[in-house]
Order: sequence, then C-alpha cells, then structure tokens
Amino acid sequence: MPYEFYIDRNVETVFIRHSGEMLLDEALDQIEEMLNSPLYIPGFNILRDTRSASLPAEWNYNWFREISPNRVGDKFLRLGRCHAAWGTNSGKDFRIAHQASISDRLSSSIIQRQAFTDISKALQWLDVPDDYKIIYPE
Repeated sequence: MPYEFYIDRNVETVFIRHSGEMLLDEALDQIEEMLNSPLYIPGFNILRDTRSASLPAEWNYNWFREISPNRVGDKFLRLGRCHAAWGTNSGKDFRIAHQASISDRLSSSIIQRQAFTDISKALQWLDVPDDYKIIYPE
C-alpha cells in the first residue's frame, strides 16, 4: 500500500499522497483507514494526490459508475458532506480523475468532487490557506 496520509484538524482536511503502482482498491483501503482514525471527523475535506502514482488500467467512467459502487459500500456516506480534490500530473490521469468525479453526479451524493492538475488550485478550492505547507509523515 504505497500511500501516506495525515489529518489536519486545523484546516479540516485530510491529505493523501499515493506513489508507485496504485492497486485497484487502494483508495478505498485508504478511506477505510482514514474513517477508523480517531483524528478523522466526517465532513473534513480531502486532497488525494496521485501525481507520483500510476493509476490502475481498469479505472474509467464505466468502472466508477457501475463497478466501484459495489466495492464502496457505505464509505462515501460515512465521509459526510465535503469537498474531495484529486491532484494529477497528466492529461490521461486528469481524465480518469474527472471521470470519477462525474460518475455519481446524478446521484444523491453529498461529496463534491473535482480533478486538478495544479495542487495549489486544489488547495484553494478546499479553502486551505495559501501559505499552508503539506508535510506528510515520514
């Protein structure tokens, strides 16, 4: 599981960084670990940074729309009303992140999702202060 995350209660945001080859359910495993953390409060915003990761080949609009919901279960409901930003580093990965963000647009989802190629714009969208420094655990 090549990811790390930390929860900053001061900015009510969870910062997640993936690296290497992402596994098919890695993001869901990370969400479950986050939900079980005593530091996590439903409604915190989320920044998922995959700029240093290779996304699974299976991920596309159909996967997010048809297959993923069966794997997700109630995890997204347990996140509460929040913003979830997904940072990418290529047009191909941006397309995948965008497909994920629109896959449940016509549902009753309470999570607002958006894909970004510029992390500073993602942080701004999440209302994280401009001078905030992301420091992942070592």
